[in-house]
Amino acid sequence: MKKINLFALLLVTLFTLSLSSCKDGDEDEEVSPRSAFLTDGEWSGEGIYVVQGANSISVALLLQLAGEQELADQLDAIKDAKFNFEEDGTFTATANGIADSGKWKFTEDEQKIVITDADNDETTFTVKNLTANNLNLELNIEELGMEPVELQGNTINTLELRLVRP
Repeated sequence: MKKINLFALLLVTLFTLSLSSCKDGDEDEEVSPRSAFLTDGEWSGEGIYVVQGANSISVALLLQLAGEQELADQLDAIKDAKFNFEEDGTFTATANGIADSGKWKFTEDEQKIVITDADNDETTFTVKNLTANNLNLELNIEELGMEPVELQGNTINTLELRLVRP
C-alpha cells in the first residue's frame, strides 16, 4: 500500500512539473522589425505615383497635365486618408469620410503585404520601403483587374501608394 501511495505521489509531482513547464499560449511572440514598424501607429496618405524603373511621378500631376483636374483632385484626396495596421492582423482605413476594414498579413519573406477586404477580396502589394516613418507599397494594376494605361506618353502598369507617419 505504501508503494502505491509513493507511486501516486510521484505521478502527481511529475504531472504538476510538466504543467508548470508548459508555455502559456498568451505569451507574446517575437515581432519582426517590419511588423513593429507597420503596426506602430497611424499612417497618412502622401500620394499615389506611377513607377517607371527608378523614376516615379504623381498620378495626380499626370492627370492635371492631361486636363483631368477633377479626377486629379479625387486621387489627391489620398493625402487625407488614414491607415492603421494592428498587431492582430486587422486594419482600418478612412478616406473621404468612408471607413473600410479587413485583414492584412505579410508573405513569409515579409516582402509583400496581402490585404483582404470585407468582401474577402485579396490584393497583394510589394513592400518597396518600410521604415518608422515611410511605407511605400507597389501594386501592379493588373492585380486590380485593369489593363496597363497610356497617359501622356507613359504606360501605367505599376502604381506606388506612399504613406507617412504624421
